[in-house]
Amino acid sequence: MTKLVTPEFRGSFVTLMQPRAYSEGVQPKYSITIALPKDDKFWEKVDGEIKAVCMEKWGEVPKKLKTFFKDGDEEDEKYGWKNCRVMTASSKQKPGVVIKDGDDLREPISEDEIYSGAFYRASIRPYAYEFQNSKGVAIALDNVMKVKEGERFTSKTTANQDFSDFLND
Repeated sequence: MTKLVTPEFRGSFVTLMQPRAYSEGVQPKYSITIALPKDDKFWEKVDGEIKAVCMEKWGEVPKKLKTFFKDGDEEDEKYGWKNCRVMTASSKQKPGVVIKDGDDLREPISEDEIYSGAFYRASIRPYAYEFQNSKGVAIALDNVMKVKEGERFTSKTTANQDFSDFLND
């Protein structure tokens, strides 16, 4: 398996510091959702690696191969994924997480530094699996680098925003 490093992307559903189970009875995982323009050359690499892992495991690409890719045009507009192809990379083990700090890399000091809306790169690996008569390819998450800040994907306000009107009371 070849490890791939993504181009810079704006992270969505970022769960890198503590694992999260998105439904009951499912093992918690670390994950990040990656959206890149559909015409980005990176997708050719991903598709090539998917074919390679299928050939290694089954000697062919199954006709009904399950993948975890989404067409951003078919998703809710609030995610900002228009004209993008979207995938989620995940891991049961905590990924390495670093922050680009000038010409250096440093490990995050607090969970607040890693959030949905910031810009990242990720090292990932497609892998083939079989589950209940279904064959598929998922994306393993190895490591993540926060590249730069971005506007948080949240509707939550800060305490300063909520209470600034009461300063003169």
